[in-house]
Amino acid sequence: MAVIIQELVGNLHGWRFYPDFSGVARSYNYYPVEHAKPEDGVVNVALGLGKTVVDGGITLRFTPAYPGVLPQFNTPKEMLRNSQRQFYAVDLRPSYSTAYAEEDQFLCRLGLDASEEDGTLTWLGSTFSAENDRIWDGIQSPGPRVVSFAHILKSEMFPLSAILAELLPLAQEAMACPVEMEFAVTLSWPQPLPARFGFLQVRPLVVDDELVRVNLAKVPDHSLFCRSDRILGNGILRELRHILFVHPDRFQPAQSERIALEIGNFNARLKKMDHPYILIGPGRWGSSDPWLGIPVKWDQISWAKVMVEVSLPNMNVDPSQGSHFFQNMTSLRIGYFTVPLASEHGFLDWNWLQRQPVLEEGEYVCMVELPAEAEVWMDGRRGNGRILKPQGA
Repeated sequence: MAVIIQELVGNLHGWRFYPDFSGVARSYNYYPVEHAKPEDGVVNVALGLGKTVVDGGITLRFTPAYPGVLPQFNTPKEMLRNSQRQFYAVDLRPSYSTAYAEEDQFLCRLGLDASEEDGTLTWLGSTFSAENDRIWDGIQSPGPRVVSFAHILKSEMFPLSAILAELLPLAQEAMACPVEMEFAVTLSWPQPLPARFGFLQVRPLVVDDELVRVNLAKVPDHSLFCRSDRILGNGILRELRHILFVHPDRFQPAQSERIALEIGNFNARLKKMDHPYILIGPGRWGSSDPWLGIPVKWDQISWAKVMVEVSLPNMNVDPSQGSHFFQNMTSLRIGYFTVPLASEHGFLDWNWLQRQPVLEEGEYVCMVELPAEAEVWMDGRRGNGRILKPQGA
């Protein structure tokens, strides 16, 4: 065991200290879009400290080979809805507190107005024009701000894509496996260069298990409870007789934190009974923003062997790849399914699920016990997965 003390990358802005932006880059992308391939990798970046990224908050996602392709920014309204609104910084103001009471006790969460005041939004921001229903690069004109990274990804005022396109293959070659890399960047003002790219850490990223090749052609469609072409994991899981799900008719985004506590209570009981289970809920699991999903902590879902993120009309967000949360999930070979609203990418049979015998029910969460074992088939090479109904169910 060892303790590593690492310098925090950032600049001082009055009483707050933070980098212009931070990010997590992966050499393998579980959700490639358009022309991108899984091997092209994926990057999540956010203004300020990397806590926004690793906690599953709102970030900007792109592929180094195609930095101009931003699937979460298809329209101006989507840019306003899906862009970062707050960021983290270190609060350097003197204060009385119990030392080491919380891991993030000296962090503060600030709005974009603070970033604009500090000058850090200059190279990362754009402006929404209500008159034209357009997003203009830069923050010279008045209007709502959007963290778009336009000057970085489109104008390449800082060569972020080129740096990551070179570093990711080098790190993957050195570790002989796909990798996940954390970084932070500080820019200059009034010109972005010279800049500092802080290479913080790199670790293995579990992609799939080459020892198990799953042939989904053997799975009949009529026996499916859930199908998705956006999954993590590889192999066949059995011995799953319990499903814990957030009832779609009772779900309220404003109650996400209460739902997380309810899930944690069910998880503790299932763990005590040694019953692994399938977990189903809307939005992003483990998000730090309760309006994007259910902000469960790892100990609240520790006994789940398969996790399903399903989109609902009132909770339809991009699937996340929050660094620390998903690192635990992939390392433990936990299956992960994304079921979007668009049926061509998957489906979930809610009617069948709600007909199953209820073992226990809370205000928002329901636990059912299946009459026999369900099977989960995951082809990690192609990103496709199936959950089969138990025979006779």
